[in-house]
Amino acid sequence: MGPRIGRFNEDNSESLELKGHSVPFTALGGFILMFGFLAFNGGSTGAISPEGTGNTVALAMTNTILCGSFAALTCLFIFYVRRGKLSLLLSINAALAGMVAACAGCDASQPWTTAITGSGAAIMYILLSNAIVRFKIDDPLDAFAVHFGGGSWGLITTCFLRDDGILPAIFTNDHIGHAFLQLLWQIICWLSIIVWSLLWMIPIFILLKKIGKLRIPAEIEVKGLDIYMHGESAYPLHAYGHGWDDVEAVRKMTAAKKLSNGPVPELSLEQLASAYEASTLGNEDRKKSVYHNPQHYEHPEFHHKGFKKIVPKPTSRAAVIRE
Repeated sequence: MGPRIGRFNEDNSESLELKGHSVPFTALGGFILMFGFLAFNGGSTGAISPEGTGNTVALAMTNTILCGSFAALTCLFIFYVRRGKLSLLLSINAALAGMVAACAGCDASQPWTTAITGSGAAIMYILLSNAIVRFKIDDPLDAFAVHFGGGSWGLITTCFLRDDGILPAIFTNDHIGHAFLQLLWQIICWLSIIVWSLLWMIPIFILLKKIGKLRIPAEIEVKGLDIYMHGESAYPLHAYGHGWDDVEAVRKMTAAKKLSNGPVPELSLEQLASAYEASTLGNEDRKKSVYHNPQHYEHPEFHHKGFKKIVPKPTSRAAVIRE
């Protein structure tokens, strides 16, 4: 699919962070997910009435909360040491990564182990989030770092920290072979999940690309999907600030080309999108990069980067003498 337009520049310098819609809404969504994890991990017991099940549910939910909390605090601490700021967005993602890590053994580990599981999940999240940006992979939600990083960390560490895991077995010298065998099975299952996902998703993505449904037109990506996908705008058209306020003008212009006489017919949004895309073909002045053409892109805080600095060409001493 490739990155979003303007996400990475063309000279391998600083990449742009395309801002989301609303930080408060992001926080609300993060809190909803956190509460959902309590039901997910607590409800995975499948029962509540048998004797001892209530204690298991309580332990699972407690470990889930603690794991997410330690992950968020660890991420906040690392980011504050590096940047001197307290990032809400990173702490939300780190908390989710910690809760993902807790899923593997939240019902069979002591609460103190969540400090290791949660902190490690936060570090895994930070490392993977930075790595995919370095490789110019665009993950708008950091979903890979959250779920793969947190899930992989939890899948492995639970073999060491759970009540019958490797560390307790070493200290008690009991069932050590069984504990290491469990680690081997965890790794095999981890690899199986990766292979299963690839075998299903690669053909699906190839098919979507072949039929032209993998990615929307570039012009619509820049202007926004509300009108194109839903036929209605979330805000007044002029609030979008980069093109949708001229919908009627383009609609009439495109219709006039199709029918020189008679009333102007209604055009579908797909036709409108095609008209926008066709209007940019062959126009070398309009590059699909915020650095070359900032006025066509949102995120005004980055527009100053779109203006090229004029660097004078070095002049030889002989040329100066001739002048």
